[in-house]
Amino acid sequence: KAAVESEGGTIEAAQAVYRKELTLLAERIFKDLESQLDDVFGYNPSATEAVSMDLAEAMIARMTQSLERSLGAGVATLTGLARDAYLRGQDAALGNLRLTKQFEDIELLASLDDDDLAALEAAGAGTVESMRNTLFFGDKDSYMAAVKGITRQAAEENWTTDRLARELREQLDPNREHFSEYMWERIARTEPAIYVTQGHLNAYESYGIPYVRWYAASDATDECAERDGEVYPIGEAEGLIPLHPNCRCAFAPTFSED
Repeated sequence: KAAVESEGGTIEAAQAVYRKELTLLAERIFKDLESQLDDVFGYNPSATEAVSMDLAEAMIARMTQSLERSLGAGVATLTGLARDAYLRGQDAALGNLRLTKQFEDIELLASLDDDDLAALEAAGAGTVESMRNTLFFGDKDSYMAAVKGITRQAAEENWTTDRLARELREQLDPNREHFSEYMWERIARTEPAIYVTQGHLNAYESYGIPYVRWYAASDATDECAERDGEVYPIGEAEGLIPLHPNCRCAFAPTFSED
């Protein structure tokens, strides 16, 4: 149990790095979005004129392009963070195995083979896709849903362009909308757990560990708590943890199904 708790510290360290970089990425995204507002409305002498449907559609298109550009630029950063979290997971697995004093002479190689790198690139792209889905097609509080709804409402209700600019800035200001903070926090807590857990499993498998045991966090959801103590063949454990956003469960190595 203590070994599993030490793994949690490793996941938390990976999450801290991930959270910092996601915050920087979020700042770039919203700065770029607000620059689109300034381009259209910043020096517009016709700010008192009503918003046309053409302007509404153009505004939506510009912001969509802005988000795509910003998220695309984040792929390399997120893939690098995934690699770091994966290696942290391997290091934690090695430390736990050394506690058993059965692998004292085994050195963990920090190098990654092509399959590892391909998996990490896919994982980094997966994080970006998760961010894109939330920003573009998320629930009623997501930014792109708000942009589309407000912009089209402005055209339908004959708002002035000045009012549209004010409403959009209100939605895009991350200091006034808690949703952005929660979104980045959720991704930072969940995504590194995927990579760290996979690092654990790959290290265990390379050392011939046949099984892993599920340990649920003390404040686990009912779904996770039901799995606490369950044993899985090493080849069937991939992709099980995290079970849900913000999941803090972990696997520990075991030589027996009992």
